[in-house]
Amino acid sequence: MLEVDFTKCFPGFSVTSSFTMNNKILALLGPSGAGKTTVLRCIAGLERPERGYIRNNGITLFSDAEGVFVPPRRRKIGYVVQEYALFPHMNVKKNIFYGVYADDENTGPLYKKLIDTLKIEHLVERDIKHLSGGEKQRVALARALMIRPQMLLLDESFSALDERMRQQLQQELQTLQRLWNIPIIMVTHSLQEAKIMADQIIFVDKENEN
Repeated sequence: MLEVDFTKCFPGFSVTSSFTMNNKILALLGPSGAGKTTVLRCIAGLERPERGYIRNNGITLFSDAEGVFVPPRRRKIGYVVQEYALFPHMNVKKNIFYGVYADDENTGPLYKKLIDTLKIEHLVERDIKHLSGGEKQRVALARALMIRPQMLLLDESFSALDERMRQQLQQELQTLQRLWNIPIIMVTHSLQEAKIMADQIIFVDKENEN
């Protein structure tokens, strides 16, 4: 279970998030600038809240009261940003394996399962610059899952895709969630997408300070 209750402060406003979730799909919904990405970045450890706590499966990732802040690399969280953040000088396979320990003997079966599930086996030797938006999205998902994350965060990951590709990837993501049985948090502007994808919807808005 993921337990979140924190406040992140900025000049003139703050972002507060409080929710619990099991191993399902949760959608963060809200207008641009509301703080949805901030919530993801705090959970991932890329931002540090001023107060509150974040716990996953009973393990404290952040707590101001306890003085705990686990760095991002130790949180075992897969994070896919809107721009995918793939390395253009690497091919697909090298991108997927980025961040995986070389002595991990179980990477072979996992790699095969991911490229089969995401239908990218034919792309593994291709350069990133030769991929479509949908193909880049699949590669980014594979890389995020290759580290065996305990949680997956998706920041507007489908916004640049056409309707057909968006629906296809939504179905694949739901399949992956069932296979991996991990919590997935997705940021979206679309209430329709949230209703289709998510088991739980949280509305996010910033709090202005007077």
